[in-house]
Amino acid sequence: MSVGLGEGQLAVPPGGGKLWPAWMDVSDTPPLDVAQAKRILVVRTDHLGDLILSTPFLETLRRMLPRSRITALVTPYTQGALDGNPSVDEVLALEPKGTGGGRADVLSELKKARFDVCIALSPTMRAYSICRMLKAPVRAGYIYSRRWVPRALSGMLLTHRAVYHIDALVEKSLAVPHEVEQLLWFARMLGLSAEPVPLRLYPDPSRAPEVLRRLEDPGVIEEFNRSVHAPDWDKASRRDVPWVAVHLAPAWVRPPWSPSAFVDMLEALLADVAGCRVVVTFGPQEEDLGGELQRSYAGSERVRVMGHMTVNEWATVMGAARMAVTSDTGAIHVAAGVRTPVVAAYEDATFDLCSQQWAPWMIPHRKVRKTLPAETIPSLVEAAVRLWKPGR
Repeated sequence: MSVGLGEGQLAVPPGGGKLWPAWMDVSDTPPLDVAQAKRILVVRTDHLGDLILSTPFLETLRRMLPRSRITALVTPYTQGALDGNPSVDEVLALEPKGTGGGRADVLSELKKARFDVCIALSPTMRAYSICRMLKAPVRAGYIYSRRWVPRALSGMLLTHRAVYHIDALVEKSLAVPHEVEQLLWFARMLGLSAEPVPLRLYPDPSRAPEVLRRLEDPGVIEEFNRSVHAPDWDKASRRDVPWVAVHLAPAWVRPPWSPSAFVDMLEALLADVAGCRVVVTFGPQEEDLGGELQRSYAGSERVRVMGHMTVNEWATVMGAARMAVTSDTGAIHVAAGVRTPVVAAYEDATFDLCSQQWAPWMIPHRKVRKTLPAETIPSLVEAAVRLWKPGR
């Protein structure tokens, strides 16, 4: 079990004061001309967690370029993660190819905008190609070294690029920089002054009472309302909040795990985490099992099961919890975005990479190896008990 209070320090570049870390190769192009960056597009069309992990980068852009207009291009599912975020002026959602849904209209709107700078925060050919298609004078992105095709073509698609040698670090058992660190070093390559800040989500306080009413706990609604109107509401103490938010993700029911093993984990949390109540959240992929759990726990005093939520509503539930428990999914970063401590279970086969690059960022947390249920559940519950005691 790995313990931490959260990442949050940019790694010191090795090699006696080298400008860049050893895992990062930087193109020879000059830094971004801030005076010319009037209209900026940031492309992040991959996963929800990746978009949330990009909020420190967006905050850096806003701080350094306060007069620029910043547009974020994301997916329809992840769009809600930027609701209320002051770092962006506009959020556009692009449907995947072949789905229709106004994709052509969005691309046409982007072409008309005439962006000065296009930044591909998704390290994918899709993002690089969008930047190239829009013909922005500055097209910036980063590439993972073992993705051979994007690396070979990136010179034609991008004007500013960095190559990250993360796989080599894993092979040599060296420390892997956090995803946020990678993005902030990329910002520095562009000439921006980047420092670690927390992830940011902005639950809508006007919607909170309706969302949290499903917990049937008037106290948590009062606590949320009191916190959200206070300065630094996301850092308010939650020691008196009884809720543990457990996210039901596919990894919890994939062999050798099963729905019954997931229930065993819930029951172990209820038995050993003193005085806790559990709210299970689930998304569209877990609709069937989520419905079964709702029926199984109907009438329970200590368990609620909640689905059919937007990202912003999900963040509200996470923000009302004292602690979250989840497998290696975007739920880790939703919790971090509302400053909720988290126990994160990472697959054993990918633990060395994922528990570093996608660790909970700047929040109290515990990391657990996810192996067989009989081995993992005791470790996870022990981690939850330890994280529960200090409280917040």
